[in-house]
Amino acid sequence: MGERCSVKTIKRYAGKLSESQTQVKSWHGQPRANCLRCFKSERACLCRFIKTFSCSVKFVFLMHPKERRDRAGTGTGRLAHMCMPESKLFVGFDFENDERVTSILNDEKFCSFILYPGSDSVDLSGANGQLRFKAASKQKIPVIFVLDASWSCAKTLIANNPRLASLPKVSFESKRISTYGFKKQPSPECLSSIEAVHEIVTLLLEQKNAEVKPLHGQEILMEVFQRLCAFQSGFSPVNT
Repeated sequence: MGERCSVKTIKRYAGKLSESQTQVKSWHGQPRANCLRCFKSERACLCRFIKTFSCSVKFVFLMHPKERRDRAGTGTGRLAHMCMPESKLFVGFDFENDERVTSILNDEKFCSFILYPGSDSVDLSGANGQLRFKAASKQKIPVIFVLDASWSCAKTLIANNPRLASLPKVSFESKRISTYGFKKQPSPECLSSIEAVHEIVTLLLEQKNAEVKPLHGQEILMEVFQRLCAFQSGFSPVNT
């Protein structure tokens, strides 16, 4: 997955990247103009393919700064967020005292979960896991926090944010191989953020633990992701 998320790496990326930044370096070292919305290069801008849908289960994307500064612009959390107007996206390392995250966690109308594997994680792939998810929600609005980061950086986020780490965990057993062909995953069953959200919403819909509008609206996620993959596969250097 590229550079490890060490303390040295964290310090390097600690400087905040202005949301108004429009120039980044291309692979050839020349400046390129970036779209201010999807953060892709103008040539690769995906905004014209973005459509939106609403979901009764809410999502909060916690993006590691490395994802925002990814020079290849291949992070998918922002794309998922753009397709889901009711979702939230926050960038940072430390969310323990983040007022935006705290307000969600403390809001009594929400029941918060975090997408993260583990022996104590509720497996949404099966009916039993879905029943546990429904029981835990207790008629509240489910909110699922998604760590938009490489696996190594996701572990760092969990370690640095005990309150998030203490949330009930949800996961799923993927029966499909990621189509993220231009970016190496730790193992074949690992999915990108946008693929994982699509999988979760689809599984919850199957057990009637979620509703989307329009019908099958979650397929928008895969449509824009496939556009990204098609462009990157034809443009990225081999093995990047």
